[in-house]
Amino acid sequence: MAVHKYSICNRINSICHIRNSNGFFVRPIWKIEEKQPIITTPHLTPDILPIPFHANFYKLRFILNTITKIKVKGHEFAVAATKDSFDRRALQYKNKIIAALRKIGLSEDDIKIELKPVAFKSAPASASWYLNGNYLHYSYKSARKYVENLYVVLKVIELEADALLAGRKTPEEFISEFSEERDVEHRRGAAREILGVDADSIDLQHIDSKYKELAKKHHPDMPEGDAEKFKEINHAHKVLRRELQ
Repeated sequence: MAVHKYSICNRINSICHIRNSNGFFVRPIWKIEEKQPIITTPHLTPDILPIPFHANFYKLRFILNTITKIKVKGHEFAVAATKDSFDRRALQYKNKIIAALRKIGLSEDDIKIELKPVAFKSAPASASWYLNGNYLHYSYKSARKYVENLYVVLKVIELEADALLAGRKTPEEFISEFSEERDVEHRRGAAREILGVDADSIDLQHIDSKYKELAKKHHPDMPEGDAEKFKEINHAHKVLRRELQ
């Protein structure tokens, strides 16, 4: 039975709006042929698995739920949903992070990655390391499973380390990208509290909205203005934007 072009579009949009079922942001662009009951030749980059030429809607939904392209710290890459061997994969990702950082001169003693005991559960993943006396840290928590968050941490560190080794980034730029205070996670929690958002909020648009609301209210030129509170709000916003961009 032929499905009208626009009904297909509506059904796709209902799935792809903001996130797919794995918790990742999705921004697919589809080419839908006029008067055809099937979807053909989606515009995806080579690192995304191609959809078969005669894929129907249900196959499309399966692929959307399996592989997603995300953008983190200026890098765009594909992330596949992890379906099995969660703990084994998490250990592999940890070892690959260590290998990537060893390439830029670190020893394993300089690197800290605490694996969660159950890698398929929902939890943020992070890695910390020391370079030239600086404490560097990166964490990610937008995916639904710890193992998938750790994979994103791996990819970002690999890409940044490769850029450093290839001379596309200076050591100073690399350090600036990851430099954090040792109590960074506590500071991020405090920043969310200051802005009045949930402790696990990762919706940057909502955080920006709350920041603008509070900044306007507490601006020194407003009747309820408070210079110290205004400064505190601005700092909290910067902390969260650095974490989530």
